[in-house]
Amino acid sequence: MELKKLSVKVRGTTNMIMNRKTQMIDAQEKPEFWEKSRSESWMDVETRVWKERAHFNNEGLLFIPASWPKNVLIFSQRLNCFPIKPENAKRKDATMKQVFKSGIMFEDAYIQIGKQNATKDILEQYKDIVTPPGQGSHPSIRPMIPMDWTATLEYYIIDNVIKEKNVLECLEWGGISCGFGDYRPSVGGNFGRFELI
Repeated sequence: MELKKLSVKVRGTTNMIMNRKTQMIDAQEKPEFWEKSRSESWMDVETRVWKERAHFNNEGLLFIPASWPKNVLIFSQRLNCFPIKPENAKRKDATMKQVFKSGIMFEDAYIQIGKQNATKDILEQYKDIVTPPGQGSHPSIRPMIPMDWTATLEYYIIDNVIKEKNVLECLEWGGISCGFGDYRPSVGGNFGRFELI
């Protein structure tokens, strides 16, 4: 089976906040960098590590992980008042949710500011107070990408039930109601919204 590579360009309509989970792996490899020493305040730690919470490659280029747009598609079917029904569906309440889980594959998408690939240098600080499980409240700094960021989402349709128009429709809806990154609309925030361009 030959996979057809498709793409769609998106533009951020709000700032986007990152907080990569792979920092937990880094914390095991470099505990002295991530852990708080007795002589440090929480703000000292956050000031040291905040940029490392962004998603970037070995060259420092920022990217949107492949799982994010796929999650937007799945979310669009879970909460949309008018989900898309697969053409071959036998159940009345069937949606594209399960088809999207296994039938489409995205690639990591580099983020651009203007016509340049974005690097860690463009990141801004988003300061907040967090309360991790088993810990008291303390300051937190998340890496934030300013609005008007753009990215080209490249993807492969594996299941022929999925049509290109389905993907575009769900991304358009999900860009408003779900978004990318931390504090996105789907978890009650207002960051990471985007539109198709």
